[in-house]
Amino acid sequence: NSEGAAQYLLQAGSFNINSVSQAAWEAILGSRFGGDWDHEGKATGTTISLNNTFFRLPHGAQTLTNPPLDNTTLDDDNSINTGGRQLTDPQVIDLASAIVAAIESRAASNGPFRTLQEFINEGIIAGAIDSAGINSGLSAEYRGTPAALSQADVINAIVPFMNARSDTFLIRAYGDVENPITSTTASPVIEGRAWCEAVVQRVTDMVDPNLDRWDPNPTPTPTSPYFGRKFKIISFRWLTTDDL
Repeated sequence: NSEGAAQYLLQAGSFNINSVSQAAWEAILGSRFGGDWDHEGKATGTTISLNNTFFRLPHGAQTLTNPPLDNTTLDDDNSINTGGRQLTDPQVIDLASAIVAAIESRAASNGPFRTLQEFINEGIIAGAIDSAGINSGLSAEYRGTPAALSQADVINAIVPFMNARSDTFLIRAYGDVENPITSTTASPVIEGRAWCEAVVQRVTDMVDPNLDRWDPNPTPTPTSPYFGRKFKIISFRWLTTDDL
């Protein structure tokens, strides 16, 4: 059942596109292909070293004649017959910074993105590419060529692990005990404190196994209230003040 296959699958290492961590975005953008590239257009017995590379058509990258352009080779004439674009490390930092700024601005007015469709349709990455000046080395009429980094190039590279929400949560709790004799509202006397931390994961199983997990509008009953999907405690530990 292809429509129901997702109930048996979990994804490790997915990335929440609502993240406002610049370091996280730098890691995601900077993890694109880098290293020795072996392709059909190279001289026999040689490879080309690439860095932070976004291919326009990654599934056929090995058949390309010309390597993706970088800042030293980027120009209008070469932009047409290349297979993509290489970014410098400073460009990755600038692009990550622009993406985070756009997400923060959007969240302040409309909250987080609820779906990948919202994120893509609002053109967050396209706007960040423009703000960071990634394609400023090309004339306007050449900014649709493979050498011009596009939102589609970036999305194509990171979409396998993109998510608009997380199903694993880090939860911390605190509790204390006041002395019932010597404490007052204005001056509580704390006799003991405790902190704990749990990693909790939402799974596909329902709290009530009799409910259909694929029913978008389940009907709760007095004897079977609707609690949705189960949460599992993956880990738990007590904390000390050094952990806070």
